[in-house]
Amino acid sequence: MSRRICLTSLLAASALCACVAPAARIVSGPAAGPERATEHVITGQLTYRERIALIPGSLAEVTLIDVSLADASSTLIAAEEIEIGTEQVPIPFTLIYDSTALEPRMSYTLRATISDPEGNLLWTTDTMYPIAADNGDINIGTLLLVSAAVSSVPSSALLGEEWIVEDINRSGVMDYARVSIKFGADDTVSGEASCNRYTGKYEQTGSDLAIGLLSLTHRMCSEAQMDQENRFTDILSRVTELSFDQTGALILETDDGESLLARRW
Repeated sequence: MSRRICLTSLLAASALCACVAPAARIVSGPAAGPERATEHVITGQLTYRERIALIPGSLAEVTLIDVSLADASSTLIAAEEIEIGTEQVPIPFTLIYDSTALEPRMSYTLRATISDPEGNLLWTTDTMYPIAADNGDINIGTLLLVSAAVSSVPSSALLGEEWIVEDINRSGVMDYARVSIKFGADDTVSGEASCNRYTGKYEQTGSDLAIGLLSLTHRMCSEAQMDQENRFTDILSRVTELSFDQTGALILETDDGESLLARRW
């Protein structure tokens, strides 16, 4: 059995919908019908080439995101989470989205991941699956996922352009509160924490990473921004390990399993 949780457009008034269905059944899409004329569905399936069984309790997620701005974090438009029971790939999905959240001049793509029951990333797409703003209902076919096994970490891997944080402990980030990390050759770390800017020192040895005491500016922003800032800086200050997935995303983890995910655009 698989349990599906559909998160429709964050830019329109929408509600959380959950439904239970037998393996390999699409339960939250065309059969029920969109609730509004502007709602459409994207259907397809997730798979990977390796002959590796999924663990019961794993979680698949399909997201529609805005990737128009190269220097900003992607904006979430819609998402579907699928709690995996005993079924194996291919895993069907039905993603409901509101077409009023899409603009013809912007760029959108689908992204998919599968994580184990503890939240560790197992599989991810590494290819763009473009979605046009005027496509309406779409059968995208098969999204091919690749292993998210980490690679070795050279000492210079962190340096260069800043990293844009896309996820704080598997809870996403607010699209209007930028979070970034920049590692300097002088062992400094700095960036934007949602409201304030921060600076500090870091030490890297292979995949081991330690962040020193962070200094922040003293602006006050909305309660939501300050909450996100506190969660980000708390996790960042406790990071002990870094890795990269197959898409090039930077993953920073604490000893107790909390994580930050960032990438360069």
